[in-house]
Amino acid sequence: MAREDALSAAARERLNAAVARAIRDRRIKREMTREQVYTTADLPRATYDRIEKGETLPDVGRLEAIAQALDTTAVGIINEAKRSLEEPTDKRREETSARAARIYGRMLGLE
Repeated sequence: MAREDALSAAARERLNAAVARAIRDRRIKREMTREQVYTTADLPRATYDRIEKGETLPDVGRLEAIAQALDTTAVGIINEAKRSLEEPTDKRREETSARAARIYGRMLGLE
């Protein structure tokens, strides 16, 4: 039974991370700040920060509020999270590395 709980905890962590990534990616794509999202969604900053960091999974009401702030639906966020869970890990690493390179390039004034 303990093994099943450990697997459930691991699956929950992957889901939290995938939902957080989908929310963060959508926010960045819409060129919104965290403050704009949590204010529009009427959520406390700390709550939104925990959700976007993947520390907690939002309940349905909060997910819907965040989705509306990001001009999408809760189902859209869940589907994006599901797709990211199905992607090969190497592809996610490559995308993360490319994104990091772009960010650092901008910081250094290379882009």
